[in-house]
Amino acid sequence: MICETLRQIAKTQNERQDVGTNVGTNVGTNGEPKEEKLLQLLRQKQTLSARKLAALLNLTQRQVERMLAKLKREGRLIRHGASKNGYWEVVEQDKSQLF
Repeated sequence: MICETLRQIAKTQNERQDVGTNVGTNVGTNGEPKEEKLLQLLRQKQTLSARKLAALLNLTQRQVERMLAKLKREGRLIRHGASKNGYWEVVEQDKSQLF
């Protein structure tokens, strides 16, 4: 599962190499795909650290920390336990509550 996610991330990064082609597609994106990838990784392995997530997503550790804080504020993510031996819980939202 993690290998699949890493392949998807690599594929996405390869597609972004041609800036001239993708500029029209990527302009205006609000970062949701990165958050979804982060949540997908945490669903697969709940003990991932911000540092490991940053490496997997090709982001800085600080960017991942901000995303984690935002997801926690929104109630989409819960941290259980200490920083060294804790784990993340992804809160699945009911689609009917979104509308």
